[in-house]
Amino acid sequence: ALQAGVVNWTVCSKRCDFAGPLEAWNAARRAVMFGQFASITIKVADGAYDVPDQFYTDQSGTATVHLVGNVEAPRKVVFNFTNIAGTNLSGFVAERGGGVGQARMPGVDGVTLNGEGARTARTVWANQSYGAGALALGSGSNIYFGPHVVVQNFYYGALADQGGRFVGDGGTFRNAGDSNLLARFGGVVQCLSCTLATAAHLFTNAYGAAEALGRNALAEGSASMYIDGSNATDAEVACISAHTNASMWAHGVVAQSCAKYGAEAQQNGMIELGHSRITYCGVGAYADTDGRLNVDGLELAYNRFDGLNVSGGAATGSGLKSHDNAGYGVRVLNAGRAELYGTNALLLRNRSGKVHVQQHVGCTEDSGGCVPASMLIMD
Repeated sequence: ALQAGVVNWTVCSKRCDFAGPLEAWNAARRAVMFGQFASITIKVADGAYDVPDQFYTDQSGTATVHLVGNVEAPRKVVFNFTNIAGTNLSGFVAERGGGVGQARMPGVDGVTLNGEGARTARTVWANQSYGAGALALGSGSNIYFGPHVVVQNFYYGALADQGGRFVGDGGTFRNAGDSNLLARFGGVVQCLSCTLATAAHLFTNAYGAAEALGRNALAEGSASMYIDGSNATDAEVACISAHTNASMWAHGVVAQSCAKYGAEAQQNGMIELGHSRITYCGVGAYADTDGRLNVDGLELAYNRFDGLNVSGGAATGSGLKSHDNAGYGVRVLNAGRAELYGTNALLLRNRSGKVHVQQHVGCTEDSGGCVPASMLIMD
């Protein structure tokens, strides 16, 4: 169909243009748009809609299609994705340069995206049920969600992969398996002031060993993620993670109740944690081998082990507050390096003490391959 100018379609059970949102989306995908300001807005009435397949695009023109439910109460417009268990299907998929929405007009808003059948308990996922609520795959592929979107019960809430881009500022992502937000292999995720809650998957791997997955936000493989102002809670591994040359901007984040780490950087991963607060996790903030943390104004409190643990990585910053943790306020080991200014007076009531710095391990005058001393500069 040929469409010019601004087109408005409706979705509801009776006397609308379409009975289901997927039917309307596919019609919009087939439409030929012309005109500088041409667009299609699909208004979805309150109700629960069964969705048997993905909202798919490999076309840039679908960036001008806007699917809108109830922005006042997104829980009243629910898309139940009924075919994600055992199929690895996702919710919204943009690949090969496809587009869902634009920066100033999101492709989806006022909707709850609910995965059905993949997640059978908090830590249990059906085999081959590893789709994403939103998947932007490949360079030039973009997905923009509005602030009134809830994504729940998908293995990945949103995934930007192989150069894809996802933006979902203000959204809610919950009940994931591996991660609520994942950027990998050069992908970019932006989710400012988002709510990220519960990510967990416990299973036995191919070698017969127990394995745990579950992070609220994860960037890996030279990817980038921006989650400033977000809230992250209840992850089986970590609230915030950056691995393998990835970068994470997490300023003003509130993170709590994550089993192993509040924030975790390793393998040249970098996280900026300026003025964030991490509480009731395992280790508050952790810099593993070659991982880097910026901790300006970071508060670490009531964690079950150390507040800040630098194990072979590096941490820098000023005004770190690490208090009331069950381990040390700051612990540096395995040749880790920490430079912390304006911090000494802010390390209070940590059960094991203020600081611990590991010295040489196995080193003598004629030994080789020993672990060199860790370093802490602090005032």
